[in-house]
Amino acid sequence: MEVKVEIVKESTAVQSFGSFKKEDFWKQQWDDKLQKYMTEKPKLGLLIHNWILRGVMQNVESICEVAAGSCVSSLYLSMFYDVIATDMYEYGFGAAKKRASSRNFRLKFQKENAFGFSFPQDKFDLVFHNGFFICFNSNKDINKLIAEQVRISKKYLLVVVHNKNDIINQYRFYRKAHQGDGLYRIRWYSKEEIIRLLQPYGSIQKVAYLSYPVIDLFRNSGKIPASIRSSDFYKNIWLLSIWRQITFGDRLVVLLKV
Repeated sequence: MEVKVEIVKESTAVQSFGSFKKEDFWKQQWDDKLQKYMTEKPKLGLLIHNWILRGVMQNVESICEVAAGSCVSSLYLSMFYDVIATDMYEYGFGAAKKRASSRNFRLKFQKENAFGFSFPQDKFDLVFHNGFFICFNSNKDINKLIAEQVRISKKYLLVVVHNKNDIINQYRFYRKAHQGDGLYRIRWYSKEEIIRLLQPYGSIQKVAYLSYPVIDLFRNSGKIPASIRSSDFYKNIWLLSIWRQITFGDRLVVLLKV
């Protein structure tokens, strides 16, 4: 597909992310955090599976995750679809491979450079990644990455970035980065910015949020008695869609039909 690419003006506040390009950096991060990530709920995997079942994405059988890292979402999705997890640095694959071999996961693993995949054009029904674009401060790089992911997808590209309007997580990330953890020095995106970057490559099908920190904060607040938090009434309050209309989500999920 031939597209006319619009170069979106870059923010001068964006920092350099040289550390993200180093294999040793990721090895250290996985040494510190991999076990924690492996025990987390596969939020994005659950969302993708739900969207496929509901028909938001249609006839999806083959899936590729880019920059898969711990592969939590890929592992979950591999129970239902043909999934391949890719990453330039394979260190995070170790725990995922052990988990895949011990349960009903059919996940394949492959080392790939996202700027030039070895896959042929239109290889997968869905290509997705979670947070990959937050590692790049150059829109030229982002456009190259989008174009390459569109090339290997014959139907859908799903992009997840950290939401610039999510003040709670921005504060948490700032504190972590200030304490010296380079993983939290990232690029934040507004909904308008990520849409402008993606629009030249296809049709925006859906924009959503992965989760809602404000809702999670109050739902799990230790200041609210456990007897109240465990009640059906309290739980049902947070299921009301009104909260999702007046609060910001932590990560923007954008579905593109290529």
